[in-house]
Amino acid sequence: HHGADRLDQAAAAYQRILKAEPANAQALHLLGVVHHQQGDNEIAHDLISRALEIDPNYADAHGNMGHVLSALHRHAEALSHFTTATALEPTLAETHNNLGQGLQQAGRIDDAIDSYTMATTLNPGFAEAWCNNGAAHQELGHMSDAVSFYREALRLRPHYPEALARLAGALAAMGETDEAIV
Repeated sequence: HHGADRLDQAAAAYQRILKAEPANAQALHLLGVVHHQQGDNEIAHDLISRALEIDPNYADAHGNMGHVLSALHRHAEALSHFTTATALEPTLAETHNNLGQGLQQAGRIDDAIDSYTMATTLNPGFAEAWCNNGAAHQELGHMSDAVSFYREALRLRPHYPEALARLAGALAAMGETDEAIV
């Protein structure tokens, strides 16, 4: 259900698991993710916190806690969880991409670029990380580098709306108005 975006059914299934096993860290975490996806970030925070009390080395839970805390505008705490997730799972591209987002929100653009670069090194087909790297370069004013990263994201995912919009913005900033319009 969760993978098919049937969030209400997924929540009901996780609640059934928790009724049978109240200390099931995975079910607590995933129920928290459902609540986050539904915009209930306070509930998500409580559920994922409980999962992390049971299993403090649960990398996915730390990563998703980072997303929840970002949504709650608690960016310093989010960055801490992204950092922990990356330390626990250093070979997962997603953890490095998430850390990059946290670092970028904190204004640590050079560190964010390092994280995005690690994400694309670990998974060269990770279009979101290429796009995020472009956004970080664009924030520094490195438009030609940003354009290259956006084009790579679009090569990997041709109809990626965020990459298309960002590419258009970077091209316009470089004076390439005709190409930006296309």
